[in-house]
Amino acid sequence: MYEAAEYNGKVFLVEIYQTMGNNDRMNSQISYNLSMVYDTLDFDHFAPQTEFSNYLGTYQHVYDEAVDGQVQLVTDTITLNPDHTGKMEMQDEVDFYWGSSQFFMDSTWNNRREFTIEGDSIYVNMDDNNWVEFIRVEEEDLE
Repeated sequence: MYEAAEYNGKVFLVEIYQTMGNNDRMNSQISYNLSMVYDTLDFDHFAPQTEFSNYLGTYQHVYDEAVDGQVQLVTDTITLNPDHTGKMEMQDEVDFYWGSSQFFMDSTWNNRREFTIEGDSIYVNMDDNNWVEFIRVEEEDLE
């Protein structure tokens, strides 16, 4: 499970999970240390944040692709939700979490995609600086 908080122009993503080792003393020490870290977080004047409200929505990348000798129109879609979850629909559907400039594609936090927003476009670094533009679409325009 993930929790996301927007604060001062950034997104604070926390992965929450429970695990127990077989050493009660070590479990207690780890729990205590983590609670000490958590207790140091202080959100002054925290209120619902709107820094990233302009990011929300659905974006599409439409292109031609040759399949079995025929050209077909292909539509890839990215959806960004208010709770900082998202969905990438390409050949497969992939759920992810998004921060202020990266998509976190799995729970290891290692598989990331950098992105930037410019107007009604989102540019995603798919791999090796291959930036792909996705254009915002209105709900009624979705296929």
